[in-house]
Amino acid sequence: DLHSSGTNSSSTVFSDMFNPSTTAEGDNNTGVYMTRKVTLENAASALKVIFDAVLFSSANIKVYYKTLQADDTTQFEDLSWNYMSIDKTVSESKGYTDFREYAYEASGLENYIAFAIKIVMQGTKTTEVPLIRDFRAIALAL
Repeated sequence: DLHSSGTNSSSTVFSDMFNPSTTAEGDNNTGVYMTRKVTLENAASALKVIFDAVLFSSANIKVYYKTLQADDTTQFEDLSWNYMSIDKTVSESKGYTDFREYAYEASGLENYIAFAIKIVMQGTKTTEVPLIRDFRAIALAL
């Protein structure tokens, strides 16, 4: 009996296993793509991500970013991820050759000198997985 000793060790097991997509390390999703750290020559204050994707109604794509300010002493790997919102709604793909353009933007950021992008692909049907091609990330000084 787990409770006979007066402690319940199972209460922390499940909470230690879950890592939201925004944490610096780990992610519970299996379809995750992360770029390497991109260091800029000049500081930027906005970030745009564009890619073409096949995306069915049973799936979704979430985009995250992290940035490093010039005066920040935090290790880049320890920075948490921030959710990036999509620019406009895109209708679902009709087949696996029907790529549609998706654009995400984060603006009004503190001037940063390095960034990375994380794409999380989720779905409820293993036969309708998202596909991505022509990925571009643009650092903007607005």
